[in-house]
Amino acid sequence: MEKFPENISVSNVDLFSDLNFSRLLALLRKNIYEHLLWNDDNNFFDLDKFCKENLKRDTDMLEKMIDVIIGELNKFGWNCKLSYGGTALFIYRTTEPPPSCW
Repeated sequence: MEKFPENISVSNVDLFSDLNFSRLLALLRKNIYEHLLWNDDNNFFDLDKFCKENLKRDTDMLEKMIDVIIGELNKFGWNCKLSYGGTALFIYRTTEPPPSCW
């Protein structure tokens, strides 16, 4: 980052929660995009790892983000299913989830 963005001013403090959500959602999109490029429907995206590394274990925020992400992926033709107690996101192109998804 070359300089601070304009939205970090004191007058925007009330917006920081929304700004942080947008920033983290963009990071989640980037990570899932990179996961998809491996082209392996059998492997899941590790939500638990993402949450621990980026959300300070804020599972409420993660749930809101996942709702957005799944809706966006569905629009591109992907099927999605949470597994392993909600800690894994399987993203697949078939009608049935991968055998490792339960």
